[in-house]
Amino acid sequence: MKFETGVFYIIAVILVLAMLIILLSGIIYISVRMFRKSMRRTAAMQAFAKEMGFKYEGGMVVSGQLEGVLDFYLFTLGRDGTSKQIRNLVTGEMGAFHVSVFDYAHVAGGKMGHGYNIGGGIKLGYFPRGGGGGRLKVQTVVMIESPQLNLPLFAMRPELEGVFEQIVETFKRQDIDFPLNPIFSGKYFLSGVDEQQIRQAFSDRVLSYFEKSQSFSTEGGENRIFIYRSGVSFEAAQLPSMLDEGIKVANLFLKP
Repeated sequence: MKFETGVFYIIAVILVLAMLIILLSGIIYISVRMFRKSMRRTAAMQAFAKEMGFKYEGGMVVSGQLEGVLDFYLFTLGRDGTSKQIRNLVTGEMGAFHVSVFDYAHVAGGKMGHGYNIGGGIKLGYFPRGGGGGRLKVQTVVMIESPQLNLPLFAMRPELEGVFEQIVETFKRQDIDFPLNPIFSGKYFLSGVDEQQIRQAFSDRVLSYFEKSQSFSTEGGENRIFIYRSGVSFEAAQLPSMLDEGIKVANLFLKP
């Protein structure tokens, strides 16, 4: 009887160890794949920066270029106990505009690993870690800055992207519609802090452009414009056209 009990114990230990080895192997495999993917993205962004004559900032910028971004809706995503990252930051000049391109990542209910904290829960870095069952969400963002921009804080995203309740909660306002522009109103969800100022900023020219343009999410405030697609990480080869779109949008809002 004791012999049989000992055998069962040994078998149970072997099975547990085998399961742990399989689990550990899976974690290592996934981690290596994610790391390699991150390295490929970094190399592609470095090549993009060189091609454009821009500067690749990577994860080494601790402050400066992105000061004040926490007021924008995009950077409130995942704010409930989740870490956030800004990866592969590229900066440069295009005409009268200062431009920044980067990947913004947040994890709902999880944690992010190595990075440089720049305040407000945002890190500069690139390596996620597990925990809390979180799902990593990454979007490529173009930020345009100019002293000739003077915008009210607003967030605009295509209706089809959903998550409208989160924007309403963020700004404590309803969707801003334009009765004379039903195409725009049906295509986008627009909200912000000061409805009157937003209506003034969205001139007929702005409304007409967005009715015909690609459906990027757009945010603005003071001297900044952001464009992105929720959860979409653009290939480096697509970034020049995304930058061109950002410049066009910024030109629409320039002070006369």
